[in-house]
Amino acid sequence: MLKKWSIYFLLFVLFISSCSKNISSESQPTFFDIQGENGFVGEVVGTNAFVAILAGESEAVAYVCNGDEQISEWFKGAIGEPTRFTLINNDGAKILANFADGSFSGDVTLSNGAAHAFTATPESADNAGIYRVMGEEATADKIDAGWIRDYDGKEKGSLRVDSQSQQTPALPESDVVVQKKSYSVFHCEIRTTPATPPGVPIPYPNIER
Repeated sequence: MLKKWSIYFLLFVLFISSCSKNISSESQPTFFDIQGENGFVGEVVGTNAFVAILAGESEAVAYVCNGDEQISEWFKGAIGEPTRFTLINNDGAKILANFADGSFSGDVTLSNGAAHAFTATPESADNAGIYRVMGEEATADKIDAGWIRDYDGKEKGSLRVDSQSQQTPALPESDVVVQKKSYSVFHCEIRTTPATPPGVPIPYPNIER
């Protein structure tokens, strides 16, 4: 009888060990799994601006904007790691971002010197994230337009023509008309493919500021 119970006990131990091994071997979600294609969107404390972040393995894009105070700060640059970085744009604005517990938090210093805290959470909605007018024609015409849309469809945007702020139109489905001329609007996304793990490319389009 003792031998029989010993066998049962051994089988039980092996079963528990097997279950523990299977649980521990389950892959935990990576930063890029949490980020998804559209990145993170949140609010900037003390303003009515939105902040949006997309991070690749070695490069990141961030945008801070609102339509009322004409806040519009684009950031793009190389980073040491996607979960903690600092970016400074050509106007002297700076964003410090730190990822923890599934979201980004940090501070943004606007080009006017005002500093504000922010938090940003992952955006899973298909149409959420960062949008920007891009293309050679837009660059030649000095059109700088962008929008941030959150998970429930609220959006903030800014439009500048030759560095002068203009009334920002609602985010269009494809093209936006500025001064009777049509320009393409791109949804900035990160796309991952099985051929390139874990390398995650920087979201397009290329942002110079």
